[in-house]
Amino acid sequence: MSHRVQEPRETLDHLLAAEEPHGTFHDASVRAVAVNYAQGSWVAECALCVGAPNAGTQTERERTRPGRLRVSGLLFWVCEPPGDLPAKPGGALWLTAAGPLSKAPTDTGRKLAQSLPPEATAWYLYFSDLNCYAYVAGAKVEFEWT
Repeated sequence: MSHRVQEPRETLDHLLAAEEPHGTFHDASVRAVAVNYAQGSWVAECALCVGAPNAGTQTERERTRPGRLRVSGLLFWVCEPPGDLPAKPGGALWLTAAGPLSKAPTDTGRKLAQSLPPEATAWYLYFSDLNCYAYVAGAKVEFEWT
């Protein structure tokens, strides 16, 4: 079980590259989110695509691997109301976009980014199945394979 700490100004995918060069948060399944305000932590249990895009079989191209995205020194976790409810309730959330909060495509994200201390790391997340954005910020972001 290895983990990598987020360096400033990197995309979340850079947290995966050392061990899984084709790993990406795009199309990840977010199975659970745990927020502990007393400890100042946020943890997302995910299944990430790590398959090689040019692999010979569909199974190799669509290989997934579980892991945890963790934010410590939590400043906030904000999830907008869903734009749509899933056709089939239950199951994992479908993460299709993520990026630095300063580049969020929403007014809410940009406003949240303006209030952050300079040393904070912050991200926007877009869940296609809910048609909504979420935002998380803290002192440190790290990822570990489980």
